[in-house]
Amino acid sequence: MSDEKRGQDRYRVMDVSVIHTEDKKDTKSNDVMIQDMSSQTVRINPAKDFSFSDNMILELKIDKDKVLNIPLSIDKTRHSKDGTDYIFHFNELDSKYTNHVQEYLSAFEKIEEWKEPVQEHRNNKSNRIPIDLSINVQDDQEYLGRILNLSTTGLAFKLGGVLKVDSLYNLKVNISKKSSTINIKVQISRKDETIDNEGMILYGAEIIDIEEEDKILLGRILDKAENGYYRIPNDRHLMDAVDIPEARREWLNEKIKKKGIFKHITNYSIIPESIKGNIENFIGTTQMPIGVAGPVKVNGEHAQGIYYVPFATTEGSLVATYQRGMLAITKAGGANVVISKSVLDVSPVFKFDDVFQAKFFTQWVAENFFYIKQEAEKTTKHGKLLSIKPYQLGINVILNFQYNTGDAMGLNMVNIASDAACKYIQTKIKTNGYYLRSNFSSDKKASFFNLINSYGKEVQVEVTLSKKILRKYLGTTADKFYDLFHLGIYGSIHAGMVGANCHFANGLAAMFIACGQDVAQIVNASIGMSICNKTADEGVQFMLKIPNLIIGTVGGGTNIGTNRECLALMDCEGSGNVNRLAEIMAASLLAGEISISAALSANTFIQAHIDKRDLISKELS
Repeated sequence: MSDEKRGQDRYRVMDVSVIHTEDKKDTKSNDVMIQDMSSQTVRINPAKDFSFSDNMILELKIDKDKVLNIPLSIDKTRHSKDGTDYIFHFNELDSKYTNHVQEYLSAFEKIEEWKEPVQEHRNNKSNRIPIDLSINVQDDQEYLGRILNLSTTGLAFKLGGVLKVDSLYNLKVNISKKSSTINIKVQISRKDETIDNEGMILYGAEIIDIEEEDKILLGRILDKAENGYYRIPNDRHLMDAVDIPEARREWLNEKIKKKGIFKHITNYSIIPESIKGNIENFIGTTQMPIGVAGPVKVNGEHAQGIYYVPFATTEGSLVATYQRGMLAITKAGGANVVISKSVLDVSPVFKFDDVFQAKFFTQWVAENFFYIKQEAEKTTKHGKLLSIKPYQLGINVILNFQYNTGDAMGLNMVNIASDAACKYIQTKIKTNGYYLRSNFSSDKKASFFNLINSYGKEVQVEVTLSKKILRKYLGTTADKFYDLFHLGIYGSIHAGMVGANCHFANGLAAMFIACGQDVAQIVNASIGMSICNKTADEGVQFMLKIPNLIIGTVGGGTNIGTNRECLALMDCEGSGNVNRLAEIMAASLLAGEISISAALSANTFIQAHIDKRDLISKELS
């Protein structure tokens, strides 16, 4: 059994044997690991094929000239994952044995002091390096050793042999993973006289000479070591920890030299194993307040009735803003909602030698769409490739793959499917290669193309607010409301805004966080148009076009406990509910646009924020 498998808490001396003394036999077990030792007992893990008797001797070779022989009697056995451990009592432990045992025990303690021997070489801090580096010295005989710390000018190492201080030696540094050897000429600058429990001595040395090629390789090792030292340990590195997030937090505390800063992020109901697909290097959760707004009445094709909507935000007055708009919509009979499109696209780009090849390619894709569709849909149970629209740019061709992604947000789905389709295309027609992303789809970026053509779900929502509702619930008039809207369009055009709305992003961010959506997609989803008409009875008809609503009710963060509960609040958790969620979110955005427009048109917008600020100040005082 290897030292590595036995664990880091087990120790080996220079030579350990257990000897049978029955019938004058001299049978040895040399594969013996000392696991624990006191002044009265010793616990060992020997080779599996070694049998024990009542009369045995523990032979400990401390160094070349000192061998400790202690009569033993077996006490008990203990089975472990590494085999069987044997616990022995020392027999006839007279003073000569006692002294040797105490000396040996001090070797155990000494290794604890040298767990991280850091040697400064010419004021350069040494780097902890991978354990797969070893050294040997050619000095009449070969000694094996292990490097502990290394820099460009010096190193600290352990060696199973005696070297002289101030003397020059040629070290061969073996890199087992790369099967390479670095030759370094060093001068020993420091030596610890104590032999540790591995039978090794600690040395410090300055690098005197090294070949240029070896210096380059050494530099790469140091870079890797430094990166490894600062690299956050992943789950594989911490697989033996009882609580992986806690182990990672302790690692962070050590690196940033602060203790006790993680008090709140450690409180969560999430099972870390259940979110491995959602997060890397998990250390805890952030606590975001969730408020609820409603009731809002929705007259949709998929959402019909009264709903209460969760908002996760730290922005005071935001929930109240949506609450007021929802009340006005509900009193007006509800928001009428339709989903006019449901398409998510990804746009690879192919390269060619000339424009003729590029044009022929666009024609070939159109003629072979059925076969390309088959290849793409082999990768997904729910995604459907609807069309491929080519856009020729000189000798390059962008293919806009458009999908229906079902109840999933579907970005991973369309990426995987499109890559499979592109690989199939490569086998059927000559190209100069492709890249999966051309940026034409403008994922998580604002673009006029997506404003016009949609990206995700395109939702249309409208409500008619009478004169009475405008005055009673919103505190404004149709003239003021429409005048503000009209001037707002001018301002949007003058700014070069993509779309024209008041604050889609506010409500979207809060609802996305609460419901486990990809929050970065609000860059796309916040693009949209507000449309307003005055009615004959001094009311307004207010509408929104929301062209890029990228959401899901399965996959991603929707299965995490708090997010799923928020979806369940709206009866939107799980399969078959993504369109209902889209219509509820659209009605909520409509409420937010109405409310803030009414407040701005009536010049009451700032008062709500002043009131909130005063409330916070009072609570803090």
